[in-house]
Amino acid sequence: MSVLDDNKAVEWFKGAVKKIASKIPDGMVDVSTKKYPPIGEIALFKYDPKWKDDDNVLPYYDVNPLVLMVKIENGENFFGINLHYIPPPIRKKLIKEMVKMKKDAGDDEKAYIKKVMPLLVAYGDSSLFGHTYKHYLTSHVRSKFAIIKPSFWTTVGRLPLQDFKKASQQQVWNDAQGTKVKKARKKWDKVFGVKNKRK
Repeated sequence: MSVLDDNKAVEWFKGAVKKIASKIPDGMVDVSTKKYPPIGEIALFKYDPKWKDDDNVLPYYDVNPLVLMVKIENGENFFGINLHYIPPPIRKKLIKEMVKMKKDAGDDEKAYIKKVMPLLVAYGDSSLFGHTYKHYLTSHVRSKFAIIKPSFWTTVGRLPLQDFKKASQQQVWNDAQGTKVKKARKKWDKVFGVKNKRK
């Protein structure tokens, strides 16, 4: 990829956050030339869903997904947890735990994957999983991937970069916290080691 393409990708990222932050800190983002982000990393990208006009398939969607990469399939599709679908308080806990695992693993990517997988498995058992676990087609990705540096995961996780279509962000988060929310919170409290009882 040329320097010009790199610059365009970074400028897109800056445009996505320009209403929140006037300056993007140096070293916040890497631009990926790959067809999909590395497993275990967090990436922001532009996406145009194939079934966006079918309300039965997609009652709403996010065109600026912030995705924790989980799985790659056939080199053409990838799966991940779109962090934007997670209500901010729970998202904060998840990212905090991931940052800790990343620091503990250092530059050893295999060690990090080994550490983070139990967390993702526990997440998969929660009622939030089906709401946030998404299937993406590489042919419908409309930008380069902005791979967020781990030292900025917490910062980016707090930014309102989501751009939901056909529904408000509050509706999306309310759906995430449906009838099983108490059960899901108990599972998350166990994962994150939260000892305080909820009211």
